[in-house]
Amino acid sequence: MYLRDFIVAASAALVATAAPLKKRIAPNPNLAVDLPLYSWPIDGAWDEVYRALSDNPQTQFNIIINPDSGPGEYPPNSDYTGGVAKLNSASNAHVYGYLRTGFTDRSISDIQADAENYAQWNSHSGEDIHLDGIFVDEAPSELDKLDYMKSVHDAIHGAFPNGIQIWTNPGTTIPSEFYDYADTVTAFETGYNWWMDPTREAIPWDLHHKSSVMIMRYEGDANDGGPAEQAQILIDRGFKSGFLWGQEGYQEFSRVWGKFADAIKQD
Repeated sequence: MYLRDFIVAASAALVATAAPLKKRIAPNPNLAVDLPLYSWPIDGAWDEVYRALSDNPQTQFNIIINPDSGPGEYPPNSDYTGGVAKLNSASNAHVYGYLRTGFTDRSISDIQADAENYAQWNSHSGEDIHLDGIFVDEAPSELDKLDYMKSVHDAIHGAFPNGIQIWTNPGTTIPSEFYDYADTVTAFETGYNWWMDPTREAIPWDLHHKSSVMIMRYEGDANDGGPAEQAQILIDRGFKSGFLWGQEGYQEFSRVWGKFADAIKQD
């Protein structure tokens, strides 16, 4: 999820420069908070997440779990099932299983195998480790890959006949046709320094309601007011979900993310 930052951001800025500004849409006061939770649930590693869920019961949290660059072996070990079950005990937690495409290098049969592995979690006995969705990382942005993403969509839904949310991550602005095969699209995932007006305008206004924004490598302090300011920008621009992250990797907890989550107070 850290690849292509410069290319992604430069492309977004170029699109923004060439495209006329479209009319703004209504704010989204129900902005959801995204979280890539790639650590292992031991030694209190997820305690701050449980705290955020408890302290912000009216805020939806979209939490991506990643056992082993994908589902790993089924069943997960007891540490992992216990952690996911505790997430699921919070009504405002929506848990997504990580699945990668290898930038379309992975075969659809491999994608289907991962999806079917995750589908077993929804019928797991003893603990509630069900998934609300699948997070498809390394998604393409080129229109000639649209058929591939349709096949990914169909393979995932085939594994979950009762329905499942699909969240794709190209990390940049993509043709609108890709949105037909996702419930949510991460249309920005790169550094804070690239998070500027030209880059933001690159995401079409009429797609903000299905778009996630992941702002990484915030250089300020968690207590400097920046997290609350960025949360308000995403709310005002009608985005579906997002986060602000500090200098930490996704294997660590970001205090900046914690302040961002706390800033979204919903009645």
